[in-house]
Amino acid sequence: MGITAPIVLALMCAFGSARVQAATYYVATTGNDANSGTSAAPWKTVAKAVNTMMAGDTTYVRGGTYREGVIHFKRSGTQTAPIKLLNYPGEAPIIDFIDKTQVHRIVFEHSSGLTNPMGWITVEGFEIRNGYEGIKFYNLHNSTIRRNWIHDNEHQGIMGQGGHHNVFDRNIFNHNGDFVGCASGKTDPSGNTICNLQHGLYMHGSSFTITNNLIYDNLALGITLNGSPTSAYSPTRHAGPEFSGAANWLIANNVFAYQYYTAAVVIWGELCHDTIIENNIFYENAASRGASNTQGVAFTSISCKRNRINNNLFYASGSGGMLAFGTSGIEGTHYTQSGNIVSVNPAFVNGGANALPTSPNFMLTAQSPAINKGLNLYASGVRTDLNGAARPQTGPFEIGAYEYGGSTPPPPPAFNFSLSNGGNKTVTRGGSVTNSLTATLVSGTAQAVSLSVSGLPSGVTRSFSATSCTPNCSSTLTLSASTAAALGTASLTVTAAGGGISQTSAFTLTVNAPQTSTHSVTLSAAQAAPGGALTATVKGGSGSATQWVAVYLATAPDSAYSYKGNWKYLNGTQTAPTTAVPTPVQLTFAAPMDAGVYNLRFFANSGSGTRLALSSNLTVGSTTDLNGDGITNVTDIQIAVNQAALGAACGSGDVNKDGVCNVSDIQLVINKALGL
Repeated sequence: MGITAPIVLALMCAFGSARVQAATYYVATTGNDANSGTSAAPWKTVAKAVNTMMAGDTTYVRGGTYREGVIHFKRSGTQTAPIKLLNYPGEAPIIDFIDKTQVHRIVFEHSSGLTNPMGWITVEGFEIRNGYEGIKFYNLHNSTIRRNWIHDNEHQGIMGQGGHHNVFDRNIFNHNGDFVGCASGKTDPSGNTICNLQHGLYMHGSSFTITNNLIYDNLALGITLNGSPTSAYSPTRHAGPEFSGAANWLIANNVFAYQYYTAAVVIWGELCHDTIIENNIFYENAASRGASNTQGVAFTSISCKRNRINNNLFYASGSGGMLAFGTSGIEGTHYTQSGNIVSVNPAFVNGGANALPTSPNFMLTAQSPAINKGLNLYASGVRTDLNGAARPQTGPFEIGAYEYGGSTPPPPPAFNFSLSNGGNKTVTRGGSVTNSLTATLVSGTAQAVSLSVSGLPSGVTRSFSATSCTPNCSSTLTLSASTAAALGTASLTVTAAGGGISQTSAFTLTVNAPQTSTHSVTLSAAQAAPGGALTATVKGGSGSATQWVAVYLATAPDSAYSYKGNWKYLNGTQTAPTTAVPTPVQLTFAAPMDAGVYNLRFFANSGSGTRLALSSNLTVGSTTDLNGDGITNVTDIQIAVNQAALGAACGSGDVNKDGVCNVSDIQLVINKALGL
């Protein structure tokens, strides 16, 4: 059993979420594909940008003409991180394909195979011309084709093999198809004339939205809803059943005019149903055919049901096809219809009289019967006209692609932002310091900006917690100085670039050498009796705030770092102090101490490593205080005598046998030793 489309999409989202940094790229006719793709160093081709972009990335293409081969979208965006290919604000880039015979076009086909879904991709603001097709997609979903002029392509303006929930809004599709071949009798490999095979849009899939488009002068149909057997679900062709058939489309507020060979729209085959066709103007289509032909909406199967055709305007002068609807006598089987205006001229500004004018203008004049006769589709997402004017202007919607009286709205405020940092910084060789960067939106729609820094001293490296962000946003710049970093103060400049502009923010970085420890350590300690604890009082001298002192109690003056008892910092805790500790601190080594000489070792750390700063010997107990009571007296002497006589007190130590051990016994021992 194959993996279903929802599972595939979920996996794509899961893997896509691992990459959290979105990038913004630029393309210009003056660029170079070896560049980095920034606004200051743009790429030269649209293909380079499309091949590079990943989920969340946006590319802005500057004005000018781009001679391109195949522009191949190979990977999907995500719902929260779409891929966007956009015109640079206020500029009109042209994609002029090099050779339509080499199948040059924009294509959406996953790098892992055409049955893998592609989604959340936007292409907006381009003139796309002279391709094999303008755009071809396989299994495309949740994507948007907006504000493009797609014309003079050899076959279809858009060819779509499988998809769902795609939007085609505010585009112009004209003169797509091989007109010369049609006129010369050219046929396809099956012997069929090509005249009825090349269209403005030829697609299958579910839940497409086609609004506010101008679709005119294409060779065959304006739009083909392909619900034929070729669109039936197949796991070898489709990412899932929802990518097949041709159901639940919305075709609204478009103008269809002067399609050359056949009707404006065909609902084709048994797998298309529940399509809504509302607020459209159908004008002089099937221009080369006789009056008995359909110029509006045609059907090919009575099994295609529940379609609604409402509030459209149909007009034909008789120079071409005349029928508003296809096969007669099937209303209620194929479709229901209401509110349509038939055989009334829409009164365009310049729609032509029985023939396409040189400079057509399908906007409405004040006399147009289409004004205020449309259904209000605001809730369906139809909120502007082809020029971007708000719908409605007054009362109900107009029928057609333009709202009467609607002026093109002023362009939105240009994107702008400010950049600030946390101020001047100081770092010590071998250390690091951070600076906070803040990008604040000033105007326009927020767009991602990329961060960089210049002016770094030798031996200092940088890293960002986020190399790009979308204002309002912040990032942390970390500056790390090597042990050989150049000393002194340098001026650094942070640059944030995106949306066609860049902003800078400056600060200074001072690199210092590590300070030499100036700790002087003094020691006073009470001697401890064997078996007890040792208490020492230590005083640290002057030093920088980053310095500290640790104390170790070594088992012997010459021993290594083995120790008896616990080591402690100068402040008496197991935590390094953040400041120098000049006041006396009492340290207690709680482990039982044997009598003997120990070594207290003091270690200083000044940021460049730990080193031995001072050592001092301490004696636990005394060689004469034999009983460990803290004083040397006659009792200690007696013990010494007893030890010398290999006996205990008042045992063999009672030399004169008078029953007590006292100084007389000691004197006898001494006399004997002197030979007296």
